[in-house]
Amino acid sequence: MTDARDPAKVTKIRCPAPGCQESWPSNTSSDVLLRLLDIHKRTAHPTTGPATVPTATRVKAEKVKRPIISVSGSSEEWTYFKQKWSEYKLTT
Repeated sequence: MTDARDPAKVTKIRCPAPGCQESWPSNTSSDVLLRLLDIHKRTAHPTTGPATVPTATRVKAEKVKRPIISVSGSSEEWTYFKQKWSEYKLTT
């Protein structure tokens, strides 16, 4: 019978990553072991690449509509058109 307190007699659970030599005692509680494996994975075997970084989505602004006036417009409509045209030129 193995003595769980004797480090020489306790079996080890190895990291499943290829080539990694890290190991933990098999008598470690499963909750603690899972946390240790998670920390080890994030620090010793981090994933890299754009898939891990969230990207911002750009929203395209709506195109400003050009003001129009009819040929038979009144002087008030012409004044209104000139004001809107000035605003249009500033935004485009």
